[in-house]
Amino acid sequence: MLRGNVSFMKRVVAYCRVSTEQDDQLNSLENQKWYFEKYIRKC
Repeated sequence: MLRGNVSFMKRVVAYCRVSTEQDDQLNSLENQKWYFEKYIRKC
């Protein structure tokens, strides 16, 4: 059993995708990447 503060790294993966190569979809990909990077760093 571990006691006290233990620091460790987690392995995570995020899956981002778009269905077309239209400009609005490319913005969506950037938004998805930003969201998941922010979320993962917060964990």
